Amino acid sequence: MRLVLKTLVSTLIFSAMMNMANAQPINLYLVPGMANDHRLFGEYQFDTTLVRPIPIKWVDWKNVKGFGEYAKLLSAQIDTTAPFVLLGFSMGGILSMEMSRFLKPKAIILVSSVKSSKNLPFRVKFARYLPLYRLMSEGMVRKASKRKWFFKTIKSEQHVKLYQSMVADTGAKFFKWQLCATAHWKFDLAPKAPPIYHIHGDKDQVIPLKKSVHPDYVVKDGPHEIIINDMKLLTGLVEGYVRGVK
Repeated sequence: MRLVLKTLVSTLIFSAMMNMANAQPINLYLVPGMANDHRLFGEYQFDTTLVRPIPIKWVDWKNVKGFGEYAKLLSAQIDTTAPFVLLGFSMGGILSMEMSRFLKPKAIILVSSVKSSKNLPFRVKFARYLPLYRLMSEGMVRKASKRKWFFKTIKSEQHVKLYQSMVADTGAKFFKWQLCATAHWKFDLAPKAPPIYHIHGDKDQVIPLKKSVHPDYVVKDGPHEIIINDMKLLTGLVEGYVRGVK
C-alpha cells in the first residue's frame, strides 16, 4: 500500500512539474528586416502567459562579411538554455534561417521572407553581377526616408513616420551592406530543420508570391509590410504556432 501511495504521489508531483514547465511563456526572439530595427515590434501585445517577446537589436556589422557571420553575432542575445522560437521579418527571416544552422529553436516563423536563397527574386540575385546599390549615398537615403511615396503600402500615418525614422537611422553604409549580403546569400534547408511557419502577403512587392514561395498562411491584399499593417492578425497566428510547439 505504501509503495502504491509513493508511486501515486511521485506521479502527481511529476505531472505538476510538467504542467508548470508548459505554463512558462516561451521566449520569442523578433528579428527585424532590412532598413528597419527593433522598433518595428514596439506595438505588439502578445499573451504574456504564452509568449515572452524579445526584439533582437542590430550590432556592429562593419567587420562582418555576410549573414552567416552576422547571425552568430546576433545569437549572443539569445538565451539557449531555455526553449525559444525565432520570428524573422523579411531579411530577419534570412538571419533566422542562418541561426538555425547552429541554434536549436523550437520553430521558426517567417513573415514576408523566404526559406531558401533559391526563393529570392531574380532581381535580388542579379545584384550579385550588377551591384547598383553601391551608388547609394547618405543623401539619397535621407531623401528617400522623407518621401511618403516610398511607404505608400503602409496603412497608418504613424507607422509611415516610424518607417521613415528607421530608414534614416539605418544609413547608407548599413543599407548597402544589407543589400550586398542579401544578393550573395546562399542557403538551402537542412534535412533536420526545425518546424517553419511562413506568413506572406499576396500583394508583396518585394518578395512576390509566386510558385517558389509556399507560405502556410496568405494575407489577402497584404503587401510586404504586413508585419506593421496587420499586427492583430499576425499576433493571433504567431500565438497559435507557439501553442503548437510548446
